[in-house]
Amino acid sequence: MSKKYETNSKIKYIIFYIFDIFLSLLPKKKRIFPKNIHRILIIKPDHMGDMLMMTAILPCIKHCYNETKIDVVCGEWSAPILENNPYINNIFIINSYILNRKKISIFSKIAEFFSTSYKALKAININHYDLSIYARYSKGNLIPLHWFMKPTYSVGFGTRGRGVLLDLEADCSSIVHEADSFISLCKAISIENIGKLKCELYTTNDDQNSIKNIMKDNNIMSGEFVLIHLGSGDKNRLLDSRKWDNIIKKIDNSCKIVFTGLKNEQVLLDKLTINRENTIPLFGLLNVRQLYLLMCQAKMIYTVESLAAHLAGMTGVKTVSFYVYPSEKFSPLNAANVKIINVSELKQ
Repeated sequence: MSKKYETNSKIKYIIFYIFDIFLSLLPKKKRIFPKNIHRILIIKPDHMGDMLMMTAILPCIKHCYNETKIDVVCGEWSAPILENNPYINNIFIINSYILNRKKISIFSKIAEFFSTSYKALKAININHYDLSIYARYSKGNLIPLHWFMKPTYSVGFGTRGRGVLLDLEADCSSIVHEADSFISLCKAISIENIGKLKCELYTTNDDQNSIKNIMKDNNIMSGEFVLIHLGSGDKNRLLDSRKWDNIIKKIDNSCKIVFTGLKNEQVLLDKLTINRENTIPLFGLLNVRQLYLLMCQAKMIYTVESLAAHLAGMTGVKTVSFYVYPSEKFSPLNAANVKIINVSELKQ
């Protein structure tokens, strides 16, 4: 089956195909790639780990179009990844109901999608963008919103249908890793010298001072503690508590263990049966930048498949990350320090 659509379901494939035929019959103004690009809008409604990987192409775009202002559309959950990024001018929030992980009803998610879309589109249409890049390869790419934007040349993927709404579909034939989709988008807009991609996260002096104070208050010394990040936004990626117990038993008793995560992930630690005094829970105390800075000070890191795995990959610190899903597509970017273990390979 052709890789035109990202699905192994024949029924979904046929639905995408028929819908695209219908859309292709609608009148559409043919546009050519702009000679001068002054403003670019990147639409990326993904979760934090995907957004972190996307930041790797921002320097490439800015280097090629150095006078360009880059704005980004994202979900409110991934906006912290973009804070302080010097390549980004404005951030607009659209909470896709498909990608929304809040514990609210589907009706509330849809209502939130429409309200954030209305507000964002109102602000977006004040500007004139020469180029819009739909940077999500999978479902929830927000391509239909292009109908409500002022005329602009658009690039993206038709892998979930509706690619006919775009002016140019990026090549999806060689996409294996998520980063390959970003490379394909760069090539579609005439960026060839991409080089080795590297995730971008910009910390502040306040972040650095906060970590210094947390380490001091908890008597944590650089290079002398193990950091364990138990949580993930996807519950299916969590590691069984018995498996965590077995892993923790193998850690030297003289080594402190720092547990990190969201405030509501404290319950994951409570399920463990570890009996050691030198454990330090820091749930709900760190933002994403501070988590990265603390990881940089660790002796070793353990994570599940999540944003934390990608952050750990940026640190160079020896890391073990447990994956439930195949790691080929979403493994940390260019991270030789990360060893990925499939959960199915672990003994109870």
